[in-house]
Amino acid sequence: MSRNAIFVLMLAAVLISAVDTKTRRQVLYPHQQPITNDMISSAKSAMSTRGFKSQLQRLSTDDAFLRHLVLHEVASFVLGTAEQEPRDRWAFQELHHTG
Repeated sequence: MSRNAIFVLMLAAVLISAVDTKTRRQVLYPHQQPITNDMISSAKSAMSTRGFKSQLQRLSTDDAFLRHLVLHEVASFVLGTAEQEPRDRWAFQELHHTG
């Protein structure tokens, strides 16, 4: 795994967002499970179902998938939503700009 992929993986481990049920605000919490191939396949399947089938080829490497994951979690704060589709759209757009 490349140095960049390791760095992105560390960020992904931290940048998992959720909505606090009491305050209804977006919060970050540590993701303490390893990201498995089954989890990646499930996430890609969900993205395909949400209309991102043509963009999935851009996530063919672990590095690209992890970059998308980090951007997807950051999108919850940038966009102010917990909805998956707009966060995926934003993450793919940013992934295009950042390489």
